[in-house]
Amino acid sequence: MTDRRWPPVIHSRGYDAYLCGVQILAGGDETPIYRFPGGQSLVDDSELKKPAEKFHNLMSIAWLEPRDLREKPELFRRLPVDWYKEIALHAMKSVSHRLGPDQFTHCRTDTAGWAAHYVTKAVFEEQDLFDPYADREFLEEAEKLLPWYIKRYVED
Repeated sequence: MTDRRWPPVIHSRGYDAYLCGVQILAGGDETPIYRFPGGQSLVDDSELKKPAEKFHNLMSIAWLEPRDLREKPELFRRLPVDWYKEIALHAMKSVSHRLGPDQFTHCRTDTAGWAAHYVTKAVFEEQDLFDPYADREFLEEAEKLLPWYIKRYVED
């Protein structure tokens, strides 16, 4: 479906959703219907401000240069919280995937170690979008990717 009033694809609730219809509301107003992996759903105005193209562009940046999470904070500072979390984990995954998580169980002084340091520093010390210490699910996922670098923030 094409309707220029709404983005054709949004990224919300952790998924890309595709515009697939319009719901007529009381009073004659219309609202878009998006197809998510679990089925069709109405979305709120905040979700309409989450075009998938922008999200995937930022994910590409975080994958190619994970240090940009810290070195170019203006790209990430005003993101929706759910986007920031996904992108931060994606940046951690980029660092971790080159050598494997088992190579990040200790402090590294090479390029990969510095990348891990910069990414985790951005998340735990510099962003003000969410409290990573309070988000158990985020911490568990992050620790799987960069164990030592996450534990240095959460262990006494």
